[in-house]
Amino acid sequence: MGNRTQFIVRQRNWLYVHEKVFARAPGERVIAHYENAADAEADCLQRESAVRAQWNPFWFGTTLHHLTTFPIPILRDWLQDAGLSPPDSTDIADWAKWYEELPRSPEQTHHLWQGLNRLQFHDVVARDPDKTAYAIMEIVWSYDDQYYHAAHEGGKVQKVYRNREAADQECQRLISLYRQQMGLPHRGTYSRNHAEALKNEYSEIERIRLENQLPPYEVVEIDVE
Repeated sequence: MGNRTQFIVRQRNWLYVHEKVFARAPGERVIAHYENAADAEADCLQRESAVRAQWNPFWFGTTLHHLTTFPIPILRDWLQDAGLSPPDSTDIADWAKWYEELPRSPEQTHHLWQGLNRLQFHDVVARDPDKTAYAIMEIVWSYDDQYYHAAHEGGKVQKVYRNREAADQECQRLISLYRQQMGLPHRGTYSRNHAEALKNEYSEIERIRLENQLPPYEVVEIDVE
């Protein structure tokens, strides 16, 4: 038998805490499989670049230490080497405001993100399919009167398969069953008016969950011996 190693692109789990603040939580979501490392790395880089183009890096984490291995004076020197003038502050909120107001070239932006060497949204891992199982997880959501938060443990295991296709099929069956039980269309999204009509049938937490299309189940890859 040949080398069956697969290269997996994963999305890291960043949770919304409050306005302009995200926190890194345990776990990753598998988003693509490749037969060779080069294709996986190219996909990962493309996804990473798309996120970096959209988001302020200083919204992720609560201290600069979460973003870089550089001591703050070294980070400031690193940025000054690219012609940038970072704030003389250790407060990440000051850096976030500076970034929002910062006129910068694409080259300067790239240099800045290189200095933030702890901040990553995607990664690539090698995995042997013969040592991989696929668990269907029921996602446990909690609501804090403003936002939904998924349990850090990943949820409740429903079933485990050795075949990805079988796991995906069962996951979709469970999602369809859930949507049927909730009175939702089998495919597509439902209107806000439909969600509004559900408020007398379900609890407030369930109604908001339905309204926001939060997934009830997902397939998670796990390593097994």
